[in-house]
Amino acid sequence: APAAEREQIVAALFARLLEDPNVNVRLAALEALRPLAARDDRRSEFVAAVARQDSPLVALSLIDLLLESGTAAARHDLEQLLANDQLDPVVRGYLRDRLGRSA
Repeated sequence: APAAEREQIVAALFARLLEDPNVNVRLAALEALRPLAARDDRRSEFVAAVARQDSPLVALSLIDLLLESGTAAARHDLEQLLANDQLDPVVRGYLRDRLGRSA
């Protein structure tokens, strides 16, 4: 697919990830976006999506996806999220555990 078309598809998937009322649709969008998780130009969108999720399940899946990308930058960005006092307590606890940090 041409680059412009690919960008439209990616934008539509991110919109579903952030806005769809159905958790299963959000998880499917996340799976479709998985190949982009390690890309520096997309990482901030994934990290921002963690904080914006009202579904802990989707937020935890995003955290796993980012950590599995294996980039130090993703880990650093997730550590910054711990300072976000709006973060769901369940998500915060999971993130702290995944980062191997004590309270």
